[in-house]
Amino acid sequence: MANASGQPFKALDLTSRMALKDEARQQKLKETILQSHKELAEQKAMLKQKQREEALQARKEAKEINDKVREWKASEKAKKLAKSEKMQKLKKEREERLKLMQQKKAKEREEQRNFEREIKKKNQMELKKEHIKTIQAKKAAKERILKTKA
Repeated sequence: MANASGQPFKALDLTSRMALKDEARQQKLKETILQSHKELAEQKAMLKQKQREEALQARKEAKEINDKVREWKASEKAKKLAKSEKMQKLKKEREERLKLMQQKKAKEREEQRNFEREIKKKNQMELKKEHIKTIQAKKAAKERILKTKA
């Protein structure tokens, strides 16, 4: 079969070739799209993995920071406790010294009062002795006067 110009099915052949080329182009486009989807899925998976790793690293860093903060707080608490205990010890020592000083002063006052009482007793005894001597001297004088009169 030939066409009017004598060329057999050239137009049909051309249409067929164009259809094949078009089909090849569409197949190539489909493969490119599939490849693009595959790469996109891989990138998505890699991004997800990277995000997981970053989140894990962030948690690890946060845990380390929290541990350091806990250690610092514990050491601060221990320092505060030690300081408090030291202050309590110093306060107790001061109170004991004050108590001893008060006891010493009280003892000194008591000794002073006892000493003053002893002196007062001695003075009263001497006054009594002098009074008795005076009375005896007066009696003796009266008796001498009575003897001289008699």
